[in-house]
Amino acid sequence: MMLKNINIKNQGKILLLLIVLISCKISDENKSPNIHKSESLNTIDPKFSGNFSVTQQTEETTSGTGYITYNFNIKKGKAILLTETYHEPIVCNGEYKTFENNNFLDLYYSGDDEGCKFVTPNFRIKKEKNTYFIQGVGGEATFRKWIQLNKTK
Repeated sequence: MMLKNINIKNQGKILLLLIVLISCKISDENKSPNIHKSESLNTIDPKFSGNFSVTQQTEETTSGTGYITYNFNIKKGKAILLTETYHEPIVCNGEYKTFENNNFLDLYYSGDDEGCKFVTPNFRIKKEKNTYFIQGVGGEATFRKWIQLNKTK
């Protein structure tokens, strides 16, 4: 009788351990985007290569209107973002991995700032006719809107 109780206790511990391990694996899988299909190609459509910029006004202050200018240099499988701001913090500058997805170019932050890494793209770029648009710039009012993006080179 005592032997059966020990086995049941051990089985319970093993079952609990398995549940914890499985939930940790699922949690880790949710942290990184599932976009590996084009990662090995390390190339993007030439229409998305070049230098792009957009300026978004943010909010009125007593000393002027705040703004953020986003400058992207995009080539091969990566993009570099440099921002210029007035009355706004500089965050998430640096390198981004790029992935094409249904005629969109998705940009995922790949630097060291963990607060800038998301499962969804930080920025999404599209081209309609001869005009580029970007999603993910500005503040709460414009973050999900498609904003015209200027190709400078």
